[in-house]
Amino acid sequence: MQKSEQGKHWHLDGETLDHREPEPVATPVAPARDLSRERLERPLHVVTAEHLGWAGIAIYTTLTRLVALGARPLDAGEARNALYAFERATPGTHVTGGYYPAYGGWIHALTAGVFEFGGANDFSARIVFALSGLVLVAMAFGLRRHLGRAGGLALGAMLALSPSVTWFSRASATALPAVAMTLVTLAAFMEVKARPGRSRAAILGVAAGLAIAAGPVGLVTAGIFIASLAPLGLWALVSRKNVGLAISVWLDRYAALPVIAIAAAVATCALSQCLLPGGWDAARLGRRAGMLAGVGARRALVIAIDGGLRFYLPVLTLYEFMI
Repeated sequence: MQKSEQGKHWHLDGETLDHREPEPVATPVAPARDLSRERLERPLHVVTAEHLGWAGIAIYTTLTRLVALGARPLDAGEARNALYAFERATPGTHVTGGYYPAYGGWIHALTAGVFEFGGANDFSARIVFALSGLVLVAMAFGLRRHLGRAGGLALGAMLALSPSVTWFSRASATALPAVAMTLVTLAAFMEVKARPGRSRAAILGVAAGLAIAAGPVGLVTAGIFIASLAPLGLWALVSRKNVGLAISVWLDRYAALPVIAIAAAVATCALSQCLLPGGWDAARLGRRAGMLAGVGARRALVIAIDGGLRFYLPVLTLYEFMI
């Protein structure tokens, strides 16, 4: 350590004698926020391959079900149903010659409502069935929690690309609404199974009632469900442990749910049938029973199965092979 010549300051060896105060450091000023740029560049959602897949299915399904829906003239069966709905929409008109459908009261009522508010034409005669086709594909998205993300996407793609499903979505056939409501029923059943509740049980019953009341396909599908679930229940009865205790606990907690579902289904079917003139006509039912008795129940069953195979087998073999 040395003393400077002036003798006033001490300094270390190598330290300069020119002592200066350090300059104050300027505090950085934050730039002004560009709120417009921040809002416009903010990411809203990450688009995944699944999102693109569902978007493609939705666009394709909408275009193939709704574009030029009224371009093809109504065939005989479609015209018969359309004329019946036209009679319902315009009381006092008689254009069907006494034709009354046996099923699908709620479908014909919806079509009559479309005629009332949107006019009667080929497009409006098919719009209820086209919307049922959209619901059918949309239910694949609703079931993806139970099928898995890939499984739901695959089901939606198969239903959207199916030639038969596409055709029936663009035709006035009660089979398509019955199938659509069947998938709704299946989704409602899975929801009740996962989260039991009275409101979900009522929704299940209404969906099942609409499926059964839509047409014979819905009734056959309900029978298939019962025939499929019964062996599963019997297998669980003999293979699982403490089945009696599990049944007792379930009935203690949820005994009201099947009652609510069955009551809602019966009420929905009855209301749909009441929308058809003569829907509960005992004379008409007697005539049909007499026709079956005259042909013979076994012969009638053979004729029905033969007709069904002749209709569906070429469709499933030729049109739906790849699906």
